[in-house]
Amino acid sequence: MKTMFLNTTSSTLQVCFKNNSKVIEFNDLDDMKSQSQIIIDAIDSVLDGVSVKDLDFIVVVNGPGSFTGIRLGLSVVKGFMLAVGVRVLPINTFEAIYASLVEKDNNDIIYFCLDAGGEEAFVAKGQSGKIFDISIVNKEECSFDGMVVSDFLKGSNVLNPIIHPDRVLNWMEENVDLSSFVQKDVIPLYVKSHYAKIKKV
Repeated sequence: MKTMFLNTTSSTLQVCFKNNSKVIEFNDLDDMKSQSQIIIDAIDSVLDGVSVKDLDFIVVVNGPGSFTGIRLGLSVVKGFMLAVGVRVLPINTFEAIYASLVEKDNNDIIYFCLDAGGEEAFVAKGQSGKIFDISIVNKEECSFDGMVVSDFLKGSNVLNPIIHPDRVLNWMEENVDLSSFVQKDVIPLYVKSHYAKIKKV
């Protein structure tokens, strides 16, 4: 199976191509400002001659995260969908982190916190492979399950938000039935509602 992972939601551009059980190549580029300039070259580099149309599917992170980054990643994969009909599976940032965990097959509730910039944080819970209660809160003033988020971010029960693309692709291959897969629109998960609103003058 040929699969590709794309994450443009943070300052690190992540592109991964996996052919069966082997990760062919991985690019981890810390360059948020020029992601739009390098993303196609990064994809070409990791595919190393394999055509996008020959991929079984692309996994793309659809947020939450950088507003510009989310739009960039989804625009690219939607272009591939329209051009060559490749299947695209969106996954949110917290699902990608959850799938990256080595040990996740238990019923314990796992908490996630991500810096959303300024005084805000994205928060969510995970349990039994599912993510729920995704929201954005004020780090100092709002609580998440009774804890002030600024303290919660330091807690030992909060997972380090690291995404491992190869683990995400393994998890998707194991949990997605492509034989019954129906392509749906790939929509962004902004969480910050004002991101998606156009101010009228």
